[in-house]
Amino acid sequence: MGLGRIGLSIYVWMARRGLLQPGSVLDLGSQELFVKKCPELVTELFGSFGVAVPPDMVSAGDLMRALGFEYESIDIDGKFGAHRYDLNKPINLDGVYDFVTNHGTTEHCFDQAECFRTIHRACRPEGLMVHCVPFRGYDRHCFYLYKPELFYDLAEANRYEMIGIWTSQDVKFMIHAEGLDILKPHVRASMEPELRAGNLIVSCIMRKRNATDFVPPIQKDYQI
Repeated sequence: MGLGRIGLSIYVWMARRGLLQPGSVLDLGSQELFVKKCPELVTELFGSFGVAVPPDMVSAGDLMRALGFEYESIDIDGKFGAHRYDLNKPINLDGVYDFVTNHGTTEHCFDQAECFRTIHRACRPEGLMVHCVPFRGYDRHCFYLYKPELFYDLAEANRYEMIGIWTSQDVKFMIHAEGLDILKPHVRASMEPELRAGNLIVSCIMRKRNATDFVPPIQKDYQI
């Protein structure tokens, strides 16, 4: 689990549009920080907040706190100061965070419904939820891969606003990854040739619009 080029590209995209405002953050997973290969993203991100880039950041928590966020994370391993929770079990975090993130954590948890219910309950109305999770490939890495359709149907079932959804090649397989070029807007009917093989990530940003209970989605093609 970690915050690297793809996740930082999402944050820069948000910052450019005024969507990344200091507030409270809950990160699912004790996220290591991978910034050495994308200094231009880090520089722009910190510049948009008007603060200097601190040295020796090692975790997502270091980065978010330096940007002025109130940051917490939950993970069974307790690394980087994470609260020790098993995400397979219910967690009482009703609507208290402005920003809830999932940078490659839920795919390692068996109970997917409980993970998405936790994210929903933890996010306040009008708060934002960010997912960056495996879409294709990743042999022997995780329990699950995620189709973009899951996030469309999740948004529809819970009346989330779908702000953006992208597919990206894992940075280890990128040849050209300058700026935000790594983010390819997802189109249901097609996919760019370079995204038809290798390890792929699906990323999305959704806004929670109300305080209703979580609704498990039914795949749209099979709704009655």
